[in-house]
Amino acid sequence: DYPDWDRHESEDFMFVLFGSVTVHTELYEPVTLHPGDSIYIDGRMGHACVSEGERDAVVIWVSAA
Repeated sequence: DYPDWDRHESEDFMFVLFGSVTVHTELYEPVTLHPGDSIYIDGRMGHACVSEGERDAVVIWVSAA
């Protein structure tokens, strides 16, 4: 549960190593990422990520100002 969108002054890159993650943003439809998938977003846009499945997903998340 998120009380509000996450926002910050950065560019964000996520790469999924294990499991699945659904990325929700305030401007686009949700997208589910699986191992080997990646996404690049402007961190100023509201976003939230939810791990799918019984185990937590493992991702590489890079934020750069």
